[in-house]
Amino acid sequence: MISPRVGTPRQLAAFACTVAALTVVTLGWFGAQTVRPDCVVDISTLADSNGQARPDADGRVWTETELVDRAYQQAVDSGRCEPPRARWEQWID
Repeated sequence: MISPRVGTPRQLAAFACTVAALTVVTLGWFGAQTVRPDCVVDISTLADSNGQARPDADGRVWTETELVDRAYQQAVDSGRCEPPRARWEQWID
């Protein structure tokens, strides 16, 4: 017959404490991440006949992510959107 090998109470307590500590650290890290509240922004870009984005007046081609980030920052600066905040702050709202 195979006997179950559970371990000593000290080993079980150490394992439980390790799992609890890892859980607390993971939740703390996740909760501290900066997130943007829901906000609707519009972006537009000009493209050539091949669908490639055209450069702006300074000769820079903006990616869609950069355009969204810039539009969001402009909305925050004008007061139309809330600024980014820690995720845990949304949990208590």
